[in-house]
Amino acid sequence: MATDTKDASVTATAEPTAEPKPAEQLAPAPSRVPVRMGIAPQSVEEGWRLATILAESELVPKVYRKRPADILVAIQYGIEVGFAPMQALQSIAVINGRASVWGDGFMALLMSSPLYRDHDEYYEVKGERRDGLTVDDLKADDTTAVCTFWRQGKAMPVTRRFSIGQAKKSGLLGKEGPWATYPDRMMAMRARSWAGRDTFPDLLRGIRTAEEALDTPEIDPIDVQPVQPRRASEAANHQTRPPSPQAEAVPEASTPVADQPPAVATAPAAGPPQKELRGLLVTHTAFVKPKAGEPYYEITTQLPDGAPRIFVTRDERVYKEAASFEDSSHRITAGYHTAPKAGDTDIALVLDAIAIDEGPVPVTLTGELFR
Repeated sequence: MATDTKDASVTATAEPTAEPKPAEQLAPAPSRVPVRMGIAPQSVEEGWRLATILAESELVPKVYRKRPADILVAIQYGIEVGFAPMQALQSIAVINGRASVWGDGFMALLMSSPLYRDHDEYYEVKGERRDGLTVDDLKADDTTAVCTFWRQGKAMPVTRRFSIGQAKKSGLLGKEGPWATYPDRMMAMRARSWAGRDTFPDLLRGIRTAEEALDTPEIDPIDVQPVQPRRASEAANHQTRPPSPQAEAVPEASTPVADQPPAVATAPAAGPPQKELRGLLVTHTAFVKPKAGEPYYEITTQLPDGAPRIFVTRDERVYKEAASFEDSSHRITAGYHTAPKAGDTDIALVLDAIAIDEGPVPVTLTGELFR
């Protein structure tokens, strides 16, 4: 009997506890790799001298050779976000006039921060987790790349997904370049970019992955100086434009297809927008010049639950107001109408008015600002 009692005691000790661990104990903080600055310039003169030397080297990326001014700017940009000079030259790329960071550098920037706790990246195929994709997996619209980040001091993780269906809607799947040769990798980079930016906006300060920036339409060099946005109390008196019955537009939450540009109403008339969404964050604005049709503005926003909403407009003032909110923490209310796409059942969201949302983030996402 003594032996039986002893065995039972050993067995009971070996069983894992059923009590959940605190969020902070789910994953121990990984050790940080120190950033060694090497030769770090302390003045503009020292920076220019270093940039001049590097511009003559074959060891820097080709885009920086013989361009000391670009090297100096890249080094300064890198120092501001936490890259050593040579790391900055290897990681920072200027795409469409905007600095971005290649995917590996993007991840290194996050993992070296004490705010980073852990992350997970994988694919989902028919609801099952996968580490890689097959050719058949890439044919299913619900095949999805998933990225999750855990931040120190925050119990809940941030997860973002990007699917084959989204890539098709955005006109990316099969696009010449890496989307044609490595679509699985590009899907993972898009999910990583979204999750990283939403988890660590204070670290990234508007930085996007270069892989995502390559898919963003080039911004036309027009006057996009932001105008003073209206307060919510001023929005009720705003006169907006009605929907055009002949309007055609791009699918909701997608990048406009070049040969199917949206036709946005341009005739002014009194009356409020047909619909409203509240609590939006403006994440990106762009001037789009399609291969056929007239150019237009595109405003990408994010709902409180993280889902994207893309609006289009040809109203320059509305566009400038939206641009003034880009990458800020101010939430806005969007007044809009829907327009059918010619020869298709898809619709576009045509932005008519915009105002600061001064109230709490709504549950229903609707409001009365433009009523």
